[in-house]
Amino acid sequence: MSTIISTMVSFSGFLSDIRYTEATGDRKARLSIRVYDRHSWKDAQGNRQQAADYDSITVVYWGRTAQAIHQLLASQKLVERDPVVGTGYLDDDPDAWIGRDDQQPHARIRVDGRSLCPDPLRQSFIDQARERKQAPAYSQQPAPQQQAQAAQQAPQQQAPQEPWPTTPRPGTQAPAQPQQPAATGPAGAQPDWMR
Repeated sequence: MSTIISTMVSFSGFLSDIRYTEATGDRKARLSIRVYDRHSWKDAQGNRQQAADYDSITVVYWGRTAQAIHQLLASQKLVERDPVVGTGYLDDDPDAWIGRDDQQPHARIRVDGRSLCPDPLRQSFIDQARERKQAPAYSQQPAPQQQAQAAQQAPQQQAPQEPWPTTPRPGTQAPAQPQQPAATGPAGAQPDWMR
């Protein structure tokens, strides 16, 4: 009896190096992508640091999954350099090659892909960072005293207070009314549990 243990992994990063091969005869469609990212961390002072080099993995999709992702790419719902997330199983054989410049062996993790989709959370972080970079510099903002004066001159508007609904929904009990603690002792005296 043999046991095969295969662990599903998830990955996230930026999409690149897209290679698609159509299905022909008895061969399934094949889509190969690379997902790259940089390791980042906060140092002791709380500043964000990033590694100098990018790490990447190769993800290979087969058959209908490859065709479906290719359609997303063809319709521009996914484009190169978009943040993506996906799942798959670790492949037994990594991508291996000899480097052109250093003539040293290299290897990269390969994943047998199962899913891939845009990463909306990471995209929102990227969009927020772009907006901050495009915002006027701090030195161009009015001084705090000028901001305080402008706030005092602006008419004070408060949102109208809306009462909380007190009618119960059908089939539920009415909420209990909060009870005021009974006043015992002289005014300002604290109960035993508060001492």
